[in-house]
Amino acid sequence: PPEDRAVTHAVDALVGPHDAVATQVTGGDRLSYLDDVLTQRVEGAPSGTATSGLLLDAHGAPMLVTDLALLDDRVVLVTPRGCQEAVDRLLAGRTFLADARFAALEGTRVVRVVGPDAVALVAEVLAVDLEPGRALEADEEVVLALPDGVLVVTSDATGRREALVAA
Repeated sequence: PPEDRAVTHAVDALVGPHDAVATQVTGGDRLSYLDDVLTQRVEGAPSGTATSGLLLDAHGAPMLVTDLALLDDRVVLVTPRGCQEAVDRLLAGRTFLADARFAALEGTRVVRVVGPDAVALVAEVLAVDLEPGRALEADEEVVLALPDGVLVVTSDATGRREALVAA
């Protein structure tokens, strides 16, 4: 919808839509599997870590970039909308005997907040303790505080964006 395309200035942060999709990865082998296929080490990282990783081809060229929220019971991947087929084919389709199950987080959208006040703004609006490099769940939303901004995976992107702009 057009309202999802609006970008608005708020404090010293820019709040807008992020054309991305979220996929959750569950199962006992989720961390070791992702550790084997992505460039970013995730196995052994503490729950609550937000990071990014690449899936490379045999020649070292990037095939997929993803942001990851490492949560207690799952990993949430945030990838560009056009890359969902790559997630399904290259990640979910190659788990072999690993206990790693991929499922799209249907009905969610991603809001992106960038700028020097991005982390503080999201922390204030969600009433959570958020710091760069951390991921958390709050009110059924997943929040990733990455070096280049904060991603909020939510079922109410318009409402969340309005709340961030109003703060």
